[in-house]
Amino acid sequence: LYIPELDVEPGKDFLLPICVQNTSSKITAIQFDIELPDELTVDFSKAKTTERVSSHKVRYQQKSERTWTVMIYSSNNSTISNSTGNVYEIPAIVNKDTEEGRILEMQFNRVVLSDSLGANVLTDYSCGNIHVVRIPDFVVKDVKSSLTTINPEDELSITWKVLNIGSSASKGGWSERVSLISRNGDSLTLGSLKYDDVLNVGDEIDRSLDVKLGRILGVDGYGKISVELVLYEDSGESLPNQDNNTTESDN
Repeated sequence: LYIPELDVEPGKDFLLPICVQNTSSKITAIQFDIELPDELTVDFSKAKTTERVSSHKVRYQQKSERTWTVMIYSSNNSTISNSTGNVYEIPAIVNKDTEEGRILEMQFNRVVLSDSLGANVLTDYSCGNIHVVRIPDFVVKDVKSSLTTINPEDELSITWKVLNIGSSASKGGWSERVSLISRNGDSLTLGSLKYDDVLNVGDEIDRSLDVKLGRILGVDGYGKISVELVLYEDSGESLPNQDNNTTESDN
């Protein structure tokens, strides 16, 4: 049982993952106490299990101001799929006035991983820390094309915006991949742009690409224009913040 090390922005919702690594033992139930820091607010009423424990039920109880007991179990002794990763995700938020650079410690106690006979097959557990960081969060929006119907050898202009809604300026750049995506999943790359400047918190930039289509498109039917940010390693954006890095046009 483990929680990985987490980089979290203050004042921003995230999911606190409870993870299990089980490659051989047939685990049917999980129970643990978790002690959380004062700067962290959680909502167990909205916590959810993952597909690994889709047939299991959850009970939780607050034991003290900062400690909860959680039990994940199956009435018919269904096993947890053999894998590594999340089994339970708890909505959480770090208080917005928490200083950057703080390390918030969490603690597991009374951990049990049970098999179908009720034996505890736990071999180890670890509880990572929450590292309070300020990081950028890039959003692609307002993707538009000068044409609503596209034919071979057409010329079209594509425009979009990129906004930083995070808590830190960008630390590096990215490229922007522009594609035509059909309803059946076929795609045609139209071109790309690079951005190497700093994008400060709250700033928005206008982007555009002029395209001359070829004689053969390889894509037909209803489609949309897609713009995807392909980040450089030093961009500074964390993986959870990358969900909004791709946006499609309305038509």
